[in-house]
Amino acid sequence: MKTFFHFQKLAVIVSAFLFVGAPLQADVWRFGVIGDTQWVAPNADGRNPGTISLGIIEQIDREFIEHGVELVLAVGDLVDVCSPGRLKMRAEAVERLMKAGIGLYPLRGNHEATMLDSGVAFAASFPQITGSAPEGTPQTGHFSFPETNVRHKSHSYSFDWRNVRFVMLDQFENTGETKARSTIADQLGWLEERLSDPQRPAHTFVLAHKPLLGGRHKNNLFGDHTEEDPGDADPEQIPVQNRFFAALSQNNVRYFICGHDHMHRISAIRSPDGKHEVQQIISASASSKFYVPREPFSEKDTVLAQILNEVGFYIYTVDGDQITVDYYSVDISPLLDDKGGIAITPELTGHWQKRWSSSGSVK
Repeated sequence: MKTFFHFQKLAVIVSAFLFVGAPLQADVWRFGVIGDTQWVAPNADGRNPGTISLGIIEQIDREFIEHGVELVLAVGDLVDVCSPGRLKMRAEAVERLMKAGIGLYPLRGNHEATMLDSGVAFAASFPQITGSAPEGTPQTGHFSFPETNVRHKSHSYSFDWRNVRFVMLDQFENTGETKARSTIADQLGWLEERLSDPQRPAHTFVLAHKPLLGGRHKNNLFGDHTEEDPGDADPEQIPVQNRFFAALSQNNVRYFICGHDHMHRISAIRSPDGKHEVQQIISASASSKFYVPREPFSEKDTVLAQILNEVGFYIYTVDGDQITVDYYSVDISPLLDDKGGIAITPELTGHWQKRWSSSGSVK
């Protein structure tokens, strides 16, 4: 069943330059975000080989090109069952974006990190995350990496494009364990330096695969939690969470962007100590899996908007101090089985609708 609610405090902004195909002013630009792209069901229609939702990706990439984005960010779980060959297959699907001059910058998700040595294979398939963008795609600047990347064979990275700094957080080690252990505590110093840098561009977005507080999963950016813990009650994790929230809030990070939960869910989340607040965007599913929220929920997680059972993507428009986020989606609830999955690729082209929009300034 489809669920939708929307609070009026989220402003809906529709300006002339936001329509598909409309020319952008010279200082206005866009980037896209795509959520989890696993394919769990059998490849019945032949469009989703390698446990990758290639049939959905292809249709979303067309929209990114049509909207004129300059970069696409993928928030992890690019495949369902990871192997070097499947990562290569997902990387080859980027060709249509590359031909349009669009760069893809992905994160590892837990489904990639379950494979031993996945960090090495991930970087081999996506060399752009190491600062070596493939020829013909945008060459980003000011790449930076935490020293923990070497220790954990992981791939957090940061780069600048135009007037934005992107900080991409990889919380995983190289052991195949993806819940209990998170390396975020080890990366806090680097994160704080990236955010407080006086040479930083005007805008910063922080991205990771797992949420700060999830709607479905209770394992999150900081580690695993008991069934009774919504994600912010573990005394060992609270100091890390407080420091993380402070770093984002005090440095005017507009959005924390993630995936993992396979739903469109926007929240204002307060730190455990209640001193800082971060707006979180859980990116909608672009896979064959769709989840519904599950208790317990933290009192520090104020849900502002939520839409379930849709395939979706996001267009972020940067216009000087202003950031506008538009969410486009297609309702797939008629195709869902009793486990919350789909078995065939939905036809999305020509059916996209803008379901949610929000606009705000860093000032």
